Amino acid sequence: MRLPWRRGRAGEAVLLLCFALNEDFLSHQLFPEARRLRVGPESRAGDLVAAIPPACRLAVQCLNLTEPRRLLPLDSPLRQALARRGIRLLNGGLESHAKRDLHALLRSLGLPCSAAPPAGPPEELLIVKANQNSGALVERGLAPAERGRLGLDAVPDHVPHYATYPVLPRHAVPAAWFADPFLAVERFLRGFPSASYRYFVAGRHVMIHVRASEARVIRGDNSTLTHRAALVRRGAGWAGELPPDAHLPQVLEVGWQVARAAGLELGALDVVVDETGQAHVLDINSTPYLQPGVDFGAELLPHLRAGIQFQS
Repeated sequence: MRLPWRRGRAGEAVLLLCFALNEDFLSHQLFPEARRLRVGPESRAGDLVAAIPPACRLAVQCLNLTEPRRLLPLDSPLRQALARRGIRLLNGGLESHAKRDLHALLRSLGLPCSAAPPAGPPEELLIVKANQNSGALVERGLAPAERGRLGLDAVPDHVPHYATYPVLPRHAVPAAWFADPFLAVERFLRGFPSASYRYFVAGRHVMIHVRASEARVIRGDNSTLTHRAALVRRGAGWAGELPPDAHLPQVLEVGWQVARAAGLELGALDVVVDETGQAHVLDINSTPYLQPGVDFGAELLPHLRAGIQFQS
């Protein structure tokens, strides 16, 4: 069932470009009165352009498809119309949330990467994930006609859902899985004391949440958040008070570098520090979910909203 879309006020300055509606997405929580515009495989270019509010000053790409570029390509009429009107498109440079694309980005930046090769210690624990975001949750829900318009193949049955990602010793992982484009095989990294982080970013404003030290990170578990820090990027440094955590300076720099290179201007990263002290970005997400009942802190939304610049 398709949920209703809130049209927002006539004078609303913010336009959320959405694919699937979830009021607990960070973007929706930051701008609860913003107009929502569905950008789907069936959308007509002229209809999308005509729906831009006259008073719009900021558009936010919050398309929770693994590859937003399939819904909003660089040469799309909607992008061109926004640019002509001087409307900033937040997250407009983010093209993919896929694990394999993240691995390639990390390698290009010379940063630690959790991708696991077929060769290595036979007993080393590896985790087998879906390459597509959140266990290919959105892609699994597409109708065949929608997949066809987007140029996507059906998700094979052997691709695990995010809640059932298997953790196996390397010798038990089928060799074909390492090359399977629907899968991403990674080292199974455990969160060491004060070494697992949820990294929210909005422009130059960052909020770091530290997860409980004993949490074993398969997929981000925000129910284990312990303490947090609100920071602002100033030149090559940070303004704000850091909690006592020896890993935080590295986590901040690695997360900032990855977010900038990926085009993530509003969203979240999951970062884990391994047993050697290296920070690994495990996930990048432009539509992070703020679970009801989890204490993200009253300062999260005001701090992040203050980081958003409306000018194009």
